[in-house]
Amino acid sequence: MIRNNTRNQLLTFLLALGFFIGIIFENIVCSIQIFQIERLRMFSTMHISTREYLFYISLIRAIPLVILVILWNFRWRKVIIALATVFLGFMFGRFLVSAILLHGIKGIVLCVAVLFPHMFFYAFVYLIFALHLFQNRRRWNKVKTTVLVVCCLLGICSEVYINPQ
Repeated sequence: MIRNNTRNQLLTFLLALGFFIGIIFENIVCSIQIFQIERLRMFSTMHISTREYLFYISLIRAIPLVILVILWNFRWRKVIIALATVFLGFMFGRFLVSAILLHGIKGIVLCVAVLFPHMFFYAFVYLIFALHLFQNRRRWNKVKTTVLVVCCLLGICSEVYINPQ
């Protein structure tokens, strides 16, 4: 039990480390502003084909998952999942700081609006995957595969059909 808590704390620490590195990187190095009002207005007036968007999102979300599954079979899987966790924290830190720098406290609301509801599904998929790779207590089974695929599909469908509107 103590060992599992330590591993969970390590994942949380790595996520926070990546988050703070992302904040520092966005404040010091980056000048690209994701949430410029002109860009947001441009995207709100664009017409996007649902079929093309579904294909694009499916591809973008499937590639990292397939890469993680392939790298899962190598010896350094705990290092790989640790690096992936730091990267996710880094990207979230950049995303949040970019929104806050441009829109102030309303940037947090904008981030929640952009990430809701599909990120809950993707976070659950990553959590299942990361905890399994870190704990490695039980073998991977059909139930975990089914939950992973269903959550991934729900995330893709909610991102394509709910989020743009």
